[in-house]
Amino acid sequence: MSRSIVGIFSAFAREAARVERAKHREMVRRQAAAARQVKADLRQAKLREKSQRQDYLESRQNEALELTQTVRETEQSISQLLQRKINKKPTMLVTQRKVFLPERPNIPAMSTEPTIDDFPSEPPSFLSRVLPGATRRNEARLKASKERYDLAIVAHYQKLQDHDMRVEAFRRTEAERKSEVDRHNLGVETLEKGLGQGDHSTVISVYQALLEESLEPEIDALSAEVGYAPDSRHLVVDLELPEISVIPEEQAFRYTKSTDTISSAPRPPLKRKALYANLLCQIALKAIASVYRVSPSGPIDCLTLNGMIDAIDPSTGQQLRVCLISVRVTPDTFSKLVLQNVQPEQCLRALKASVSRSPSELVPVKPLLELDMVDPRFIDTTDVLSAIDQRPNLMDLTPSEFEGLITQLFGAMGLDTRQTRASRDGGVDCVAFDPRPIFGGKVVIQAKRYKNTVGVSAVRDLFGTVQNEGASKGILVTTSGYGRAAFDFAKGKPLELLDGGNLLFLLNEHAKLDARIVMPDDWIDPPIHGN
Repeated sequence: MSRSIVGIFSAFAREAARVERAKHREMVRRQAAAARQVKADLRQAKLREKSQRQDYLESRQNEALELTQTVRETEQSISQLLQRKINKKPTMLVTQRKVFLPERPNIPAMSTEPTIDDFPSEPPSFLSRVLPGATRRNEARLKASKERYDLAIVAHYQKLQDHDMRVEAFRRTEAERKSEVDRHNLGVETLEKGLGQGDHSTVISVYQALLEESLEPEIDALSAEVGYAPDSRHLVVDLELPEISVIPEEQAFRYTKSTDTISSAPRPPLKRKALYANLLCQIALKAIASVYRVSPSGPIDCLTLNGMIDAIDPSTGQQLRVCLISVRVTPDTFSKLVLQNVQPEQCLRALKASVSRSPSELVPVKPLLELDMVDPRFIDTTDVLSAIDQRPNLMDLTPSEFEGLITQLFGAMGLDTRQTRASRDGGVDCVAFDPRPIFGGKVVIQAKRYKNTVGVSAVRDLFGTVQNEGASKGILVTTSGYGRAAFDFAKGKPLELLDGGNLLFLLNEHAKLDARIVMPDDWIDPPIHGN
């Protein structure tokens, strides 16, 4: 008995030991599996990190490539500016006429008006005729037929009214379309007539719009301003050129893995300046092509183009307007150019253009003709000096001769002068242009042959004219003198008052003319504008 109990306990102990060993083996297996999973997770994490790192490196490299591609596209756009203009179909100088083509109305035709015969009553049957109430039933049938006819008449006239309304609406639409076409064609005819006659305002507006339309939004001239002299059929264009900042300072980009940075390879300064100079030459030729490709036989016998740029003078901080290109081209000269094959710089050189030797440094050139010098008021100055006596009396000259004499005088003093047409508004008698780069500018001149002292009102008029003309200075010349109020008003303003004595001295000094001022007894001073 005791042995069997011992055996039982021994069996229990062995079973317990087996179970414990099984639990231990399961724990060891799980720990090994967990360790393997940790290692696998670490490997996956490293792979993901490596993949992410690789993706990041590729994205940074692609970013550098995209920046490089953008720079190269910009450079290509700059170098092909003129070629793009040549490849484009020339814009019409004026809009073409439109032809009015009447449309057929999409309205169904109306049917004829219904009649009572279109709504006959149903014939009575044999029984209906022989049974009592036949008359009443027949009247009911006739009444129903009449009601159907009345409804059909109402519907017909409603349709007729709707049809008439639709026809009237169609006619109004057609009339509006025709009126719009007529207005368009009248505008085209007016423009063509104005261009054919060399009308100043028409030429200015048409060519201004033409040039503005030709400007590309990214790399091109910023704006265009147009002037026109009808007498000489001379068009002057001022283009506002872009600054050198449109040329990228970088020529490529690269990614450095060790520092995780994108750095730029700078464009050599000489190459950047050369690319900028080439761009300006292309812009000039592109503008010339915009003018002449549209209408070679238009109202222009000569085109002067000035490439201008507004900048800040680094030495003074003041605003500067510098001319970098000035070229004059006739239609015959342009017709001989094959712009597809030219080198822009050499082409302008062949056209004898004035081109800045260093546009990036804003080294200026003198405009061949300034925009302000093209004014429809300007006329050819009469050569008064060679036609008058050695000791003339200025009061014997005609008003036009006196103004011409003043114009020639200031021309002899070194100014570029233009005499204006005679007017009754007391405005400008002569416009002079001082070519000096700092002190120069536009000067308006009024000449008055007066016996009595010139009052302050004339000086006020001159100051208003200076402001309206955007001139840098105004000069009032008279054969008499000025009162104290006139000098007080002119003090501190860009005005200069020259009396008769000053005038005689300047004529003797610069025109070698010993003139006199002798007032006729019956002389009456002309009224001052506004009095």
